[in-house]
Amino acid sequence: MFHCLPAPGHATCFSSRPSLNGSSSSTLQFLSVLHSKQRICMLHCFTFLLTCAQIVASDLSCQSMHSFTTTLRKACRHSFTFVLRLSPSHSPRCAPGLHRQMTKAATVKRELPASKAAMVKREVPASKGKTEQAFQLVVASREKEVQKLLIIDVEAEAKRAARRRYETNRKNKHRTRLDATQVAALQAKLAELEAEKLQLYSQIDVLSTELVEANGRLAEADRRVAAADRRVAEVESYVPKTPPRQSRKR
Repeated sequence: MFHCLPAPGHATCFSSRPSLNGSSSSTLQFLSVLHSKQRICMLHCFTFLLTCAQIVASDLSCQSMHSFTTTLRKACRHSFTFVLRLSPSHSPRCAPGLHRQMTKAATVKRELPASKAAMVKREVPASKGKTEQAFQLVVASREKEVQKLLIIDVEAEAKRAARRRYETNRKNKHRTRLDATQVAALQAKLAELEAEKLQLYSQIDVLSTELVEANGRLAEADRRVAAADRRVAEVESYVPKTPPRQSRKR
């Protein structure tokens, strides 16, 4: 059985694997389905493809391989590089420039040094007559190589990041060093701003009180207008309506 190594954000990968006797299209389709359902991590996608390089290259077109590697490249979040080794039999069938696009699509973020890339690109025989035990041994050895490359790359990146942080902090510390006079001036300015803030808060309280009083006066005026309208309507109800004037007959 082929299981994913424990890593943050990676679910368990293979509970079963496709038969090596199947076609390359079915193998890649199986990997695509597993990856889309988050059942397999990117590391084992590439490891499986590298292990089955001969089968994949035997009967798969360049266009299918290009689309699949592009999908893996977009989904990959690792900082290291895997280069899929393609069979020379693809080249005559490739359209102009497609083989370069496939090689570029299989490169994730940045290239490894030549020694490391040679370890990853080394071809593993994957004939259809291999036993299950031999297949697991090959995959296990390839996983160890990949893990070594990952650890080396992550450690180097961590050292570079620590060095950048140290340089940045050193420059900022030298740039923002203040003497006692400047510190005193800044403290005085801060106290002045605090006093101004308190004054503004008191003005806001006064304006809020005036607003409440104005709303009360406005409501009282609305009530008086409504009462006046009722009185006018009552008076108009007592006034008799005059009949329309009739024209005189000549």
